[in-house]
Amino acid sequence: MVLTPILRQLKLLSAVILSVVLSVSLHASPADKAKYGPDPGNPFLQVIQSSDYPTIEFIGSLYRPLNRVSSEEHHPKEFGSALSCEITETSLTFRAKDAGKTKTVTVAKKGQQSTTIGKVPFTNPATQVFFSALLTIVTDLVKTTPCREVRFTQFGTRAYKRRTIIEFDFGAQVVVIDCFSNGPKNDERLYVLDVVARRESMFWSHESSG
Repeated sequence: MVLTPILRQLKLLSAVILSVVLSVSLHASPADKAKYGPDPGNPFLQVIQSSDYPTIEFIGSLYRPLNRVSSEEHHPKEFGSALSCEITETSLTFRAKDAGKTKTVTVAKKGQQSTTIGKVPFTNPATQVFFSALLTIVTDLVKTTPCREVRFTQFGTRAYKRRTIIEFDFGAQVVVIDCFSNGPKNDERLYVLDVVARRESMFWSHESSG
């Protein structure tokens, strides 16, 4: 399908608007960006902001087992399912907060070339950078503040078939994964990894950090 000039302009405009919105709503402090960002020259405010599909597929592949592991029942007004998270320098283990904590899913680095979700490997270089940055952030934060829980959700929007949000609660700070996609054949997509103040969290903005 050949896009008309007007459609091409609209497509570009929508991508620019989304980038601007995310840059305003999710933004690491300059110190966090300098400390955790894998590319210091990146012009965006997030720790990582990119659009490669393998990493988007990785984020979607993480959401699915997290959703299976979670068996917590929520009040209808609550938003997002919750798990506990055990953090090491090479892995994250997500665990149900009820049912005797018998259900788990582990995401782990296997050397420098692979990250696994359960037994499924992901080898794309950008995905390795993404997960390494996530591990660096959470292992650093947990030295001073326990990870209280992880909440996550997935839903469709007007512009995207799937938006996936995964957030790690460290009290005053929240680590955010936010991902937008229309599937592998549509290049209008975006994912963000960031550290934000609690008031900017999708799940905990209404709660104090105390």
